[in-house]
Amino acid sequence: MPSRYQVARWVTCDEADGGERELKRFIDGNAHRVAFDAVDAPTVLVEYAPELRAIESNWPKITSSTPCANTPGWCSRSDWKLDARPAPVIRCVLH
Repeated sequence: MPSRYQVARWVTCDEADGGERELKRFIDGNAHRVAFDAVDAPTVLVEYAPELRAIESNWPKITSSTPCANTPGWCSRSDWKLDARPAPVIRCVLH
């Protein structure tokens, strides 16, 4: 089944901005669009870039990076695989 999501960003929060506590608050508030990758790094999934811009505007303490920016290799939308856990899990196929 194809994914409806077109944009993914890995999300973090600096300690100075609230660190893990603020990140957890973000994840809880966006559970319907947050997935975890193969190493349990949180990722926000959205359908359109304007939706991502709205999230970034509403959550200024949360930092986002492009998919697989923190790991070697890269992934593309066709590499995403979601499994049925309480929050879907993104699996990136590294090349």
